Amino acid sequence: MKLTNAQRKRLAVLLGKTALQMSADEVSELATLKALAAEDKVTLDEAFVKEALALEDDGDTALSADQLKGMVASALADTLASKGIDQDAIIKAVEDANKGHVKLADIQTAVKNALAAFTPANTATETADAIKAAVAEAQKGALTADQLASAFERALTSAGRVSAKNVFPTDGAGDTDLVAHRAGNLTVAGKELLNVCLGLPQQNGIDAKLFTRATARGSKMLDNVRTKTLTTGGAGTGAELIPSDLSSELQMRLYLESALAAAMIGQEINMPTDVYKMPLKTARTAFRKGSEAPGSDPASSEPGTGLVTLDAQKLIGIADYSYEADEDSIIPILPMLQDDLASGAADALEDAIINGDVSATHQDTDTQAAAGTATLPARLFSGLRKYAIAGSCTTSWLTNGVIESNILATLKGMGKYGIKRSDLLLVCGPRGYNDLVGLTSTLTVEKVGNPALARVLTGAAGVIFGVPIIVSERNREDLTATGVNGASGNTRGSMLFIHKPSWYLGVRRGFTVETDADKKKQVKSVIASFRRAFVPRETTSATVPNVRLAIDYAA
Repeated sequence: MKLTNAQRKRLAVLLGKTALQMSADEVSELATLKALAAEDKVTLDEAFVKEALALEDDGDTALSADQLKGMVASALADTLASKGIDQDAIIKAVEDANKGHVKLADIQTAVKNALAAFTPANTATETADAIKAAVAEAQKGALTADQLASAFERALTSAGRVSAKNVFPTDGAGDTDLVAHRAGNLTVAGKELLNVCLGLPQQNGIDAKLFTRATARGSKMLDNVRTKTLTTGGAGTGAELIPSDLSSELQMRLYLESALAAAMIGQEINMPTDVYKMPLKTARTAFRKGSEAPGSDPASSEPGTGLVTLDAQKLIGIADYSYEADEDSIIPILPMLQDDLASGAADALEDAIINGDVSATHQDTDTQAAAGTATLPARLFSGLRKYAIAGSCTTSWLTNGVIESNILATLKGMGKYGIKRSDLLLVCGPRGYNDLVGLTSTLTVEKVGNPALARVLTGAAGVIFGVPIIVSERNREDLTATGVNGASGNTRGSMLFIHKPSWYLGVRRGFTVETDADKKKQVKSVIASFRRAFVPRETTSATVPNVRLAIDYAA
């Protein structure tokens, strides 16, 4: 079998590329051309490359069945699979159409026959005609894999298609995997959510390789966030261009929505079982004075150990939308649904971490009295404020309120846990934050120690005395002097000072997304759930002040 001039030129071009420069399709094409060169006993050296690049196209349009099989597999791997069409049926139809050499007309007939089994007859005819025109236009000399791929993509995009009512615009930038019929429609996460909304299997219409790649990228993205000093990659820095699965996408959006969850991400522990007992060291090995004298062996010492038990609890959020939205405009509302689910999850998780209490009578009167109190996020697990109050780790700011001396007194009360400021967080509410903004200790570079955080340059307060400031609307500023919400007198504020390494946030499961329908109300619901646990390394007490609550100042 003799290589055509066009195949020689193409082989020479591919040989000039490194493995990192080639796409998966080009790697497959190179392997096919190398096999053909081996049959022709062609030596692939510099002389071959130089000679091949200087060749003129020979106009030979004939392809062997083996050649075509490799080219079709490469060209249609993503295109056909994303449309629910079995590429093996296409290949078999091509092989059956003509043994030996296969020409352009055979490709058209074979594709038409194969598509007929998967699409209406008129669509198959239109597709075959479109392929004929596209291939004829693309074909110059011998048909190459790139030309075939381009021809199939144009044909399957244009033939027999009804325009979508709503299509997301795109400029084609970024490393984004798309699964709909043309660039710009949906990412993998968007397609998954669309399937859920339409009551289809979550991975319907998503190529298995593409889904596997998106899941792996999503996991890697989350791992990178967990192991770095966090900026979560935020909007405009590239994170939004990384294609990922729906669960990873919602988790990432949760971190972007919640500054507290993002700051605590380094404390996340993946739980291999529902109730996970994590062994840890609680005390250091003791060293003692030694001597060479006989009988003076020092007493041995073993490091203290203990167990931290993580018991995952479930949070569930429901977003409703009408049948009409499903029928007429489901694609545009997908980003809204994603944002709604993520922001709701962030708010609930913050509420649980800050205000959680699993006592029979919740510490906050209004939570205890609220409708459906048993299912509120503040009932998920014991939170930071609960641990601080129960462990007698509170500092009154009754005198002078939010001032530098009270902040330093609170940090002093944390003992050794308050020494390394980069391990701390100050969590405040909106009103408390505005009090912090007015302090001179947040104003200038020499006070803050970082030009990027100085209020005189940024207009915002990001750190005070080296402690990062986190603002959460769930940090309550309607409390009594004791730091809880009572029957009356709820006019006092609070701030939390947290030693991050002392706390563990267990992750048992990422987001699971499902759908349900209420036929009477003509409403569909998207239901998202995830599981988390939250515990201290050691129980908070006067001797273990791993969190401290500032209380009793005018909010």
